[in-house]
Amino acid sequence: MIKLQQLRKQSKKINLKTISAVCLLLVANTSFCYAQKFVLPVFPDTQGEVGGKTAMFYSQCNWIIQQKELLNIPIVLHVGDIVNFDNITHWENADKGFDLFDNANIPYAVCLGNHDTEAVGVNSGGAAPGNVNLNLRKTTKFNTYFPVSRFTTQKGRYEEGKSDNAYYTFEAGGLKWLVLSLEFCARQGPVDWANTIVSAYPTYNVIVLTHFHLDASWAISTSNAGYGDLSPYTIFNQFIKKHANILLVLSGHLGNSAYRVDSGDNGNKIYQILQDYQDQDSGGGYLRLLEIDTKLNTISAEMYSPFYNITKQDNSKFQKIGVKFITDVTENLEVYNNPNRNISVYPNPVKANQNFTVRISGISDNDLKDSEISLYNIQGIRVYNSTKVEQQNVVNLPPIGGLYTGHLVTDNGKSYNFNILKL
Repeated sequence: MIKLQQLRKQSKKINLKTISAVCLLLVANTSFCYAQKFVLPVFPDTQGEVGGKTAMFYSQCNWIIQQKELLNIPIVLHVGDIVNFDNITHWENADKGFDLFDNANIPYAVCLGNHDTEAVGVNSGGAAPGNVNLNLRKTTKFNTYFPVSRFTTQKGRYEEGKSDNAYYTFEAGGLKWLVLSLEFCARQGPVDWANTIVSAYPTYNVIVLTHFHLDASWAISTSNAGYGDLSPYTIFNQFIKKHANILLVLSGHLGNSAYRVDSGDNGNKIYQILQDYQDQDSGGGYLRLLEIDTKLNTISAEMYSPFYNITKQDNSKFQKIGVKFITDVTENLEVYNNPNRNISVYPNPVKANQNFTVRISGISDNDLKDSEISLYNIQGIRVYNSTKVEQQNVVNLPPIGGLYTGHLVTDNGKSYNFNILKL
């Protein structure tokens, strides 16, 4: 991991002539290596800072801008609870901080915490009057201060005009990346939508950004917090572990730092990281710095506070080696076309005006009796649906070429995904 304090000390000793000479050498010899390494700054819950210690919040924003080139920062992430109370003052404070990124042309992706909704009061963090579950999906202030147009790398969303559930793409380290933000203890609809989006981008390394996932005991929470919809554990089983290209899950909501690694259904490793310091000095100005090196296949993490210029020396600092990034298009399509080896599609790719066959194996005729097959285009629009599912199913796609995502849902509730490329 980059030693930030050491860099600062060394920088004071370097004169302009040395900088010029070093820059020439860097341009000639190390530009490729540098491109393989980048840093993702991740904001933990900033509710305490935005609600009371704005200087701390703005110090984080300004530091990221100052380090953009040095650390090769492609995008900034936030795990939710941007604000503390659902009032204009807090949203205006947050707005000013993100304005700094807008002016510096640094893109960002955020997810919504429970405090970013009408589930909390205007002047308190307690539950607002009314049905808390319904209020949790009321996000007018967020979408007013952060309209879709503000997210320069956003490619699509579950609900038009709302960024509560959205996805973003960027390139870094010589690879393609997709960030998918998912609402707090999500409804079934956004989870189904998320499955279609991730399936449609099999060559992208996916980062899932969701406010609540790990709990303080480093476990995937089985609770929906009492007022959400699906629990993180249910979302993990229905969505996260089913995709070979999901690499990272970043969350907040509960205290301090935690991480765990689980295997997905396709044998891929899923790195899950919690960061939330709201109960320590209103957050302490800490940022999660994720250094990703696609050449050395490592992910390094630490918590650094620009406000105090200190790095935490505890279990929040770690490195994962042997990380397998998604790099090969053909290899990943093969895995995704046949998850769990239950579904095969041929021919694939399919030519214009050509039918293809979806062959199903390892699933009994009884389970297929009330099953359903659906196909979605890259925009997430369903273009085919059939409730008559057999061991072999002949399908004809619309004439428009592109990548299509298929979903089979069996009578016993199991789901299977597959991709079809139409030329």
